[in-house]
Amino acid sequence: MTGVDEMENATDDDNGRGDCIYSAVLSYLIMSMRSTPLNERRRIALTHFTGDQILEAKNALWSLIDQPSAAIIGNNQVRRGSHLKSKKDFDIDDVLEALDKLDSNKCVPDVAVRAAELHLIPQVSQAPSSEQDESMMHRRLDQLEAIIREMGQQLAEVKQLVTPRSLYSSVVTNNEQPVVDAPTRSSETASPVLRQTQQQIQSPHYRRHTSPEEDHDVAGGSSTENGAEWREQKNRKQRRNAKRKNKIGRFGAGKAEHLKAAPMPDRHLFLGRLETGDEASIKRHVEDRRPAVNLLEVKRISHEEARFKSFKISCPANQFHMLDDASLWPENSIFYPFREYKSKEKRPNEKRPGGDTSSSDYDG
Repeated sequence: MTGVDEMENATDDDNGRGDCIYSAVLSYLIMSMRSTPLNERRRIALTHFTGDQILEAKNALWSLIDQPSAAIIGNNQVRRGSHLKSKKDFDIDDVLEALDKLDSNKCVPDVAVRAAELHLIPQVSQAPSSEQDESMMHRRLDQLEAIIREMGQQLAEVKQLVTPRSLYSSVVTNNEQPVVDAPTRSSETASPVLRQTQQQIQSPHYRRHTSPEEDHDVAGGSSTENGAEWREQKNRKQRRNAKRKNKIGRFGAGKAEHLKAAPMPDRHLFLGRLETGDEASIKRHVEDRRPAVNLLEVKRISHEEARFKSFKISCPANQFHMLDDASLWPENSIFYPFREYKSKEKRPNEKRPGGDTSSSDYDG
C-alpha cells in the first residue's frame, strides 16, 4: 500500500476522524492566518475554492472538534443565502469567525491536506503583513491608473466625433445626413466605444437627440418633422386623458340580498354668467322645475366684485343628469361639470383686470 493509500484510508470518510481534519480550505485559512489580512484571506478563499468545498470544510470543522471547542464557536448554522449575500459568502464568514475564536482561545484543531489536494491551496506570501499590504496597494493603484487612462482615451475619441451645435442650425432636407469629421483611425485599431459611435453616426437612421424646443429651424423658426411629431403625440395623449376623465359610469338600481354598495358619491355643477340671483333663488328654481333632485349645497364661488356671479351646485351623482340640462338654466348662462383644481394649479376664477371671473374658459 502506498503512502497516498495509507493517508486516504487513515480516516473513515473524506474529511477524517479523530484529532486531525483533512481539508484544503481549512489548511489555507489556518496557514495564512499570521501572514495575510482577513479581508484578503476571505477574497482568496472565495476565488480559489468552490461553494461545495467551503461548505464541506465548514461541516468538517464543526463535526470533528472536541466538546470544549464546540462550545466556543457555537452551533453550525445552516445558511440559505439572500439577494444581498450568497450562501458561499455566509459559509466562509462562519469558518473565518470560528477559526478566529479558536485561535483566541489557543485551541485551533490539527488540520492536514492530502497530497492529491496540494494544488488547491493558494500560494501564501511569507512577507510581513505591512510589506504585503503596501505591495497590494501598489498593484491596485497601477490597475486603477490603467483603467483611468483607457477611459480618458475613449472619452477623447468620442469628443472628436461630436459636431458643434451650430452645424445643426439648418434643417436637413432630402434625407441628407450632416457631415461629421470623424477621426481617421481604422476600425481595427479603434476602441469598442469609438467603433460603436462611428456605426451609429454612419447609420441612415442616425439623428442627434434634441429637446422639442431645439427642434426648430434657426433661420425661419419653422418646426422640424421630429418636433411636429412630438407635439402631435402630446395632443393625442391630452385628448385621450380628457376622454377618460369625463367618462361617467352608470349606477345600479336593483336590489341584492348579499351585496351592499358604497354610499352614493356627490357630483358638482358649475353655473356661471348670472347677472342676478343668489343661493336661495337657485334652490327655489331647482325645486320648482326639478323636484326630484336632492340639492346638497349651493355655494357662490365668484368674489363680490365680479361682474357676473358663479355658483357650485352639489347633488347625488345619480341625479346629476337632471341638473346637467340646458332647458333648466337661463339663456346665455354657462354650466358644465365642476372640477376641483389642485393647489399647484392657478385657479381661473382669480380676479381679472375687468372684474369678470365667469368666463367660458373656466374648467371647473
